[in-house]
Amino acid sequence: MACVAFVYLPRIAHATEADLSIYTYEDTKQLVTLVNDAAALMARKGEAAFADFQEPRSYWRHGDHYIFVYVVDGTCVFQPEEPELVGRNLIDLRDIGGRQITRGITDIARRAEPDATGWVFYLWEDRARLSPSWKAAYVRKVVAPDHKVMRSAAASSIQRPSVSSSRITSTGLSIC
Repeated sequence: MACVAFVYLPRIAHATEADLSIYTYEDTKQLVTLVNDAAALMARKGEAAFADFQEPRSYWRHGDHYIFVYVVDGTCVFQPEEPELVGRNLIDLRDIGGRQITRGITDIARRAEPDATGWVFYLWEDRARLSPSWKAAYVRKVVAPDHKVMRSAAASSIQRPSVSSSRITSTGLSIC
């Protein structure tokens, strides 16, 4: 089982308007759609989708948004921004506040429902910034074409998300 994260994309119409109606901000809706699109591509192409996700300044990767992938045990199998993480088991990775990042992502992929989704929020130390920034990861479980490897997809943003009245109002998400 693996997780994937990706970048901001224009809408390809996977999620219905009803699915997106719980979100306040248009950019959050676009990111949820991006994760759903990435999950659909991975379900069709498996790891071959990584080549698409790798392309700089593409639908899948630009600005602060990109895709990353973890297997359920916490091993990173795709990370375009920090390729040195690929092949490493990061199940115990924590943010500066002690939150378990990878475990939160892989917990969603372990859920019984075939298209499980959820959010993971964490504080990330960015080498390009002086202070840590909040990230919001929208995660979606994906079953690969061989039905042996399960993945979840997510996208992230540098802005601090807020949750209000059971509605996610972040400006970004993650696929893992």
